[in-house]
Amino acid sequence: MGRLAIVGCLALTCTAGWSEVALHIGPETAGQWSEQVSWQANPSEACSVSAQDGALDFSVPEPNRGMKWTYRFEAADVFVYRWLVIRYRMVGYAPGAPDYLVWCNADTGGDGLNLLPPGAPQWDEAAHVVAWDLQKRGAGDSISTIAVQC
Repeated sequence: MGRLAIVGCLALTCTAGWSEVALHIGPETAGQWSEQVSWQANPSEACSVSAQDGALDFSVPEPNRGMKWTYRFEAADVFVYRWLVIRYRMVGYAPGAPDYLVWCNADTGGDGLNLLPPGAPQWDEAAHVVAWDLQKRGAGDSISTIAVQC
């Protein structure tokens, strides 16, 4: 049984001088995430994505089950939106070795980017912020899909 709350939002950001340009993927997108049942060996039958307390809440209520969700958007130029930043909190999550916390496609023809926070996700139910430099991670020129695993 586990819950992953993306506190605030996922954001692709660009910092230019003192201003910040961001593509926010927040709680208003809860109904636009698609379950990827075939990506999971033990898919949850009661999983959900909802907006809770200003955050996206990804929930898998059954033990020993999981789910991966995708969100598609108009291609974002990695040279404009260089950073993928999330603030997350894991509640009731059994520590394990997920292949990613967040995944994004890469237009380089590979399998995309599996993104884990440094040192793997924190299971302590506190909020954590992690940022990935998509250019340095090899995302290519643009991304248009993000996935979350719970």
